[in-house]
Amino acid sequence: TFMHESISNEDALSKFKKNNIIEANVDLNIITVGFNAWNGTNTIGLSVRSRTGAYLPKTLFSFLKEGQNMSGVTEYDFSDVAAKTMNYVELALGHARKINDKLSVGAKLKILVGGAYAEAHADDVKITMSGDRWMISQKSSLVGSKGLNFVTDNTGEITKVDFDNFGVAGYGGALDLGAVYKINPETTVSLAVTDIGFISWNDCS
Repeated sequence: TFMHESISNEDALSKFKKNNIIEANVDLNIITVGFNAWNGTNTIGLSVRSRTGAYLPKTLFSFLKEGQNMSGVTEYDFSDVAAKTMNYVELALGHARKINDKLSVGAKLKILVGGAYAEAHADDVKITMSGDRWMISQKSSLVGSKGLNFVTDNTGEITKVDFDNFGVAGYGGALDLGAVYKINPETTVSLAVTDIGFISWNDCS
């Protein structure tokens, strides 16, 4: 990894951008059924989707690789660190039909039911290191949907996060559109626009 001593600081850090993104997307199809009716092919599908990402500035990797400069004061700014996750169930109703020998079109209407949403952001986080002490100043924010209970002290700072009372955390809808056109027996072109929509999350705090 970039942390190995055989890789110099300059070589390791040259691989990172100013802002770095790590994302994990999960699409799990539970069931899909199809049937022919209304002059076309119809589908009904149930899926579970999860979108999770972490957004990390280059200074975080500089801190991990270079650490403290023992000859003076070293300061790192982590103010752009953020993470977000949203998880929902998708019920999709699709219809596709052949317009003529060359053109086929299709659409899919999606009903979205939110499971959980959370977003954390480091608004102002700095670490100052010297030979005799480290100083950390931080101001961060955290929001979450139903099922995430933030326990705070008398100053308003979050001291604990409880996970309870999970249920429907939001609703939304989306639309997929697509078309396939056969120019000639050897050439076919297609166009699709997917996931045009939104989710409105409840009880975010």
